[in-house]
Parts: sequence; C-alpha cells; structure tokens
Amino acid sequence: GVRPGGHDGAVGAGGGGADDEHGGMSVQELEALAVQRSIPVPNSSSLDRRGFLVALLRAYDVGARVASKRTPCPLSSQSGSSEASATGGVVCSSVLAVLQKIRDAPGHMGCDIGGTLAKIVLALPPEEAASYHFPEKFGKSGRAHHDLEFEFVLADGAQFVLRFLSGSTCQMEQAVQHLSIRRRDSQRKNHSELMEAVANADSPRLGTSAPQSPRSRPAAPVEPTSPKLPTCRFARLMSDWSDEVFSSFDRPIRRMATAGGGACKFAPLFRDALRVEMVPVKELAAVVDGMMFLAYQRRCNGSQVAEVNDGADLFTIGENGEGLPLPWPDPLFPLILVNMGSGVSILRVDSAEEGDFVRVGGTACG
Repeated sequence: GVRPGGHDGAVGAGGGGADDEHGGMSVQELEALAVQRSIPVPNSSSLDRRGFLVALLRAYDVGARVASKRTPCPLSSQSGSSEASATGGVVCSSVLAVLQKIRDAPGHMGCDIGGTLAKIVLALPPEEAASYHFPEKFGKSGRAHHDLEFEFVLADGAQFVLRFLSGSTCQMEQAVQHLSIRRRDSQRKNHSELMEAVANADSPRLGTSAPQSPRSRPAAPVEPTSPKLPTCRFARLMSDWSDEVFSSFDRPIRRMATAGGGACKFAPLFRDALRVEMVPVKELAAVVDGMMFLAYQRRCNGSQVAEVNDGADLFTIGENGEGLPLPWPDPLFPLILVNMGSGVSILRVDSAEEGDFVRVGGTACG
C-alpha cells in the first residue's frame, strides 16, 4: 500500500531503502539532513513536520538517483571520452571536436538557433570539403545530415558543397559554455606565467658581480636586453580532448549569419568562447530566400525532379506512406510557405522580389 506522504517500496533504493534511511530519524535529525543537502524547508505549524521532511528527503533521493543514472552520450570514433562540465553535467568529447571543426572550417557558415534545435550549414570549397566530414552522430542529439548535402555554383562561378548539422539547443549551449570556461582558465594561466616571467627577468641577480676598485675605470654601459617572455598567449594550446583549447587572444573573429531567438541570446557566449560573431538575420526572410535559392539551383541545373532518396526538394506522401517527388510549380508565384519549428509561421510569397511576402498566420506551438 501507499501511506500518506510516503511511497511504495519500489521507489527506495533496494525496495525500502528510503524507509530504512529516514524512517527511524527524529525531526531534528531530518532537519539537519535537509540543511546538509541544501534543501529549503518552510516553517509552517500546519504541516506534519516529520512526515513532510521524510517525503522531501525521499523526493531528493529519487532525483539524485535519476540524475546519476543518465545515459552517457554516444561517442563517435573521433572521440574517446566525456568531460565533466564546469557548468554541471557531462560534455561529450565528440561534441567539442565537432564544434572545433565547425569553427575552423573554410568557406561560409550559417546557423538557426531555435528553442529546441540548433541547425548549422557549412558552405565548403569543393577542394577542402573532403577534410571536413562529420560523424553521423555526436553527443546525445547531434546529427550530421549527409542525405541533404549537395554542390552548387553561384552566378560568379564560385563553387561550394553544403553540409548540414543539427543538435539540441541545450546541448550546444552547455558545450559552448564549457569551452568558454576552459578558454578563460587558460587565459588566466597564460597571464600568470607571463607576469612571473617578467618578474623573474626584472629581479636582480645577487652574487654575480665582483667588487670593483674605486680607481678602476667604469665599465662600458651595457645595452639592456628584453627578457625572453613566453609566447603562449599567441599559441594554440594542445589538449587531450581535441586539437586545441580556444585560448589565443589574437585569433581572428569569424562571422556567422544566425537566425532564430538564439541569435541575440547566445551572441556574447559565442564571441567569448569561439570568437564567432553572430550576425542576426530575419528568420522568415531567410526561409523565403532559402526556398528561392533551391528553386534557382534546380533551374540552373536543368533538373526539376529528383528521387526522394536522392534529396528531392519537393515531394508528397502517397496513399501507402511512400514519398513521391514533385516538380517545382511553374509559374511559382503566388505561393503559401509554411515553416514548422518550435512555432509555426504561414507566409504568402507573391514574387521573387526581396521582402515581397507577408505572414498571414501561425501558432506558438509547433
């Protein structure tokens, strides 16, 4: 049975472990244990003090056991371990390695940081794309969407390969915060070593000069030499979790077009940890521009329909649940474009002119 304020034995460790631990304790002992575990306890005369404290401590124990049994993150072949984060929890080495590779990738990058998922696209030069492959899975939610990759050519002849990655926004935030703390700690260490070297170089060396006779000629002046200072503040420091710690003061800042609510929220964090400057773009305008880009590429390539498995841009679902590719409509405008994420926006696009669309509806629930 279940007692008021209690629980069945299955909740306690080993079937009644919680009863054994708290059941025989006095009110004073229970209060001391709650203080030890930093559990706030209200002062109310209307409560069954002992029963309330027992229930509170049991709930704390259940939460602690669940937290300790979290499934470890899947590790890719490029990573060997997980790291305890200074912000709490565990950060997968695979996530840190992917973040570093994204940061160092040539070409251009863009990002959409929503309430649930963060999506990143890299535009890589074809000759360097082979060096920037990503594991299919990294961390708990990170994914590389190899099925979405394609090559394209701009009007000026520049060629690029698009690669797409995604992961939960909370996982991304935790990993970048971890890197930010690592970078600040490394900077403090480098600064301390620099000041120590300056102090050692400026301190007099005792017992190294012989006494001179007052009649002896004064020695020729010696040109001062600059102390040899450590160059670590300009270096990329090696670490066991990936190829470098983000610690260089003079590392150039990269720009990344960013849509979504996270464009402003995470801008200081990305600037501090990765030296990436987020350039906010309007999300709905980016959705329309992306659709126009796909339509333009299909027309330039002379291909209107591709197989669904080969990355068809447009498709519908048949009666048996199979994907059926569709051609791009001709004429294309006007059209209704629906963007589904943490929220839903319904747009009416009237032409290919910049900004020629209007939001006609939507919901806050996606």
